Amino acid sequence: MHRLYHAGQMREAAALGWELLRADPYDTVLLNLLALAEHQLGNHGAALVLLQRAIKAKPEVAAHWNDIGNVYIAVGDLDASEDAYKKALACDPKCAEIYNNLGVLAGDRKQFEQAREWYEKALALRPHYPDVLCNMGIIFAHMGKYQKAVRRYEQSLKLQPDLHKAHFNLALVRLVLGDLAGGWKEWDSRWKNPQLAPSYRDWGLPAWKGEPLEGRPILLYAEQGLGDTLQFVRYVPLVAARGGTVVLEVQKALVPLIAPMMPEWAAQRPGRFAGSGEAVVMAQHDPLPPFATHCALMSLPIVFGTTLNSIPHAEGYLRAPVGGGRPADDRLRVGLVWAGSPTHKLDYERSIALEKLRPLLEVEGVRWVSLQKGPAVATLKALAETDQVFGLVEDAASAFENYADTAEAVHGLDLVITVDTSVAHLAGAMGKRVWILLQHTLSDWRWLLKRKDSPWYKSARLFRQPAQGDWGSVVEAVRSELLELRKTYPVESDGSR
Repeated sequence: MHRLYHAGQMREAAALGWELLRADPYDTVLLNLLALAEHQLGNHGAALVLLQRAIKAKPEVAAHWNDIGNVYIAVGDLDASEDAYKKALACDPKCAEIYNNLGVLAGDRKQFEQAREWYEKALALRPHYPDVLCNMGIIFAHMGKYQKAVRRYEQSLKLQPDLHKAHFNLALVRLVLGDLAGGWKEWDSRWKNPQLAPSYRDWGLPAWKGEPLEGRPILLYAEQGLGDTLQFVRYVPLVAARGGTVVLEVQKALVPLIAPMMPEWAAQRPGRFAGSGEAVVMAQHDPLPPFATHCALMSLPIVFGTTLNSIPHAEGYLRAPVGGGRPADDRLRVGLVWAGSPTHKLDYERSIALEKLRPLLEVEGVRWVSLQKGPAVATLKALAETDQVFGLVEDAASAFENYADTAEAVHGLDLVITVDTSVAHLAGAMGKRVWILLQHTLSDWRWLLKRKDSPWYKSARLFRQPAQGDWGSVVEAVRSELLELRKTYPVESDGSR
């Protein structure tokens, strides 16, 4: 069973483990290993039962408590996990792995200083511990201490060059520091990061590295979120200019927006390849036509060696298929998005409670249009029932079926105010004035640090929290700028909003 487990053959290891357990139900070594196999297979309930049996038989074994602490994290019981780790520590106070696990747990709870202390204790016992050095780098990044994070990642990689999470996190920190060249060197490590690896697809063909395509069909494909796709489709004309026939695969909701742009982008092809009109947009999961090579959209900056001074099409590269109209009044029209997808791991930091935006909605002479989709729409409906200020917000997004509809609405606006969502990328890609509201630390790498502008979108302005969680100062700054912008638009004669 040990051989199967360490070879990564978890199903076979578990099957053999259950068979062996029938012969000796109280073999604690077997119970522990079988529990680990079931844990790896996602059968956390079975793993808990097995480890509880092992603990009952031998409560003095630190590994039993440590492993059950890991399983408790998987099922979301952080209190039980902490208790288990501390019992493991009581059994073996010189085990660096347990201190590391306590550090990870504290980090999950956003107790960053406590996490750092646990990691320091682990390193005191085991100074050359790559995982701990990498994990400490992650904590420093959360704390906004990016240079310290870089040093920790680099230390961990000297000890373990194939530590993929260190490569990936080093890429993120270098990118957020504006070192795009250094960041791109590590960027492809995302394919081996557990959170992003499912996006990897083995096409059985060589990946494109930027060589002339000479008419060969190339597949460009989306790999992550909608905002990522909107940001990186800017490279499609550059790929077409290398003489290839582009097949672009994107999320279904983006097809009606991007498809009308393809003939224009395909016309970038030089010489005998120009103007052939052969370019196609496909929805993810639809059958693909044949292609000779491929490249993920988010790998194109690597291919083109993008730096802060060479970002293509920052002035805008998308437009609405149908131009959005304007109402008869002359009020400033502002689109609003206050929440991202609740499934995003940092959504609790990037999203704003709608109630906190009330000072903006009170500005006279503004026509507010909600572009918000998802569960957060219910908040607007609830507030509108009891508060007239929120009741005056037009819910345009309820009629949106795809991003072409969103783009049409954005086209008819004067300004978009949004947290870090796909709408921020859409507005920027359209060259629409957009104000993006950002958290204090660990805002997405593409917004860099401290800047009020974005080299990716010339029409964007960034409003950052001065301290973690301080949305009040952000709203105050946005309101001040909104009042200045409002002066350039006449107010209706009755003074209504």
